Amino acid sequence: MKVQSNELGVADLHTHSRASDGIGTLDTMLEYAEQIVHLDVMCITDHDNLSSSLYARDLSSKKGYKCDIVPGMEITTLNGHLIAIFIEEPVKSMRSLQSTIEAVHKLDGICIIPHPYSRLTYSVGESDLQRLYKQGIKEAMPDAIESRNPTPAGQAVRKHPKRLLSWGNKGIAEVGGSDAHFVQTIGEAFTLFQGKTAVELKKAIQSSHTIPGLIPLKERNPIRKKELLEQTFRALFLHPSKLMTRKFQRMLKNQ
Repeated sequence: MKVQSNELGVADLHTHSRASDGIGTLDTMLEYAEQIVHLDVMCITDHDNLSSSLYARDLSSKKGYKCDIVPGMEITTLNGHLIAIFIEEPVKSMRSLQSTIEAVHKLDGICIIPHPYSRLTYSVGESDLQRLYKQGIKEAMPDAIESRNPTPAGQAVRKHPKRLLSWGNKGIAEVGGSDAHFVQTIGEAFTLFQGKTAVELKKAIQSSHTIPGLIPLKERNPIRKKELLEQTFRALFLHPSKLMTRKFQRMLKNQ
């Protein structure tokens, strides 16, 4: 599978590594994005973890890869998950969606609503977005909505084209992200933009000049049962236990 565009850049804005509930190492993810999918930009967005994406960016630079790596994280808010990219500092989890978006924007970051409206994972709903819009605070509005996501959790948004059109008319960009938890699913949803670099991607999102895309089901790579079982274990048991351990360590440090 290869996504190519001679005129437009191709980015995957939503991927996970072993630093959270993905099963791919950063090394294999970077190599796949560079050598197999030929992405121009990839965002590493591990759950409530920024350090893995910062390390991935440094690793990519050392290896001389052409694919720009953008640091980010998928933050757990009180209203659902929020992707923050183009940030250099971590953002606290378990705060309101509004305060989290405002915190990301203070860091000059970009906010994306992943897998909106989904009941299969912790997601932001239409009422949450409407509540933000009625506040009338520009800094509290997301920059983009993930309208293409190949996972079961990402299918809900495609049932609401009128809602997407409405938010698009309000200046919120539509983007695509694979939500990859397996290396071979990187790039199965993507974002097209004018340019080829991370800087140009950021400008495209901010100006709502992005095109979301999705690889057809028949062209997607299979996931082996062993990989699926490993990822399920990491998502349900290993990753939550790591988060609790880090939280407990922070509590002890602050005493």
